[in-house]
Amino acid sequence: LSLTDASEETNVLGLTLTGREKEQDRIMKFLRSAIIGEASSEGDKDYTDEQEQASVKSSIFIAGPPGTGKTACVRSVIERLRHEQADGSLPEFNFISLNGMEMRHPFDAYVKFWEALSGAKKDKRAPDV
Repeated sequence: LSLTDASEETNVLGLTLTGREKEQDRIMKFLRSAIIGEASSEGDKDYTDEQEQASVKSSIFIAGPPGTGKTACVRSVIERLRHEQADGSLPEFNFISLNGMEMRHPFDAYVKFWEALSGAKKDKRAPDV
């Protein structure tokens, strides 16, 4: 069982991640703000203009040693946000999982991102002979 499989299993079975509540709350707050297009309260800019608020760009960087629960925390938060989306509390959003450790080349991130957005798979072409 890989760590990715274990984190997916945690969500499928509805298990909680004990000891990671603070991290999950912070990720939840950030992602919820990003989904609805609001500036995160952790940012240092005060957005008052509606148009400016709607164009807020957000990113989050989560780092740590392997096996500490990074992927499981994010997947758990995404599952909770999907429930909020289903009950109409949040607008529609897409979650695309990109794990740098699963990629051989940085360009693979763009390919995987495109495949998730477009629904098309990259052609597996035979090498030129």
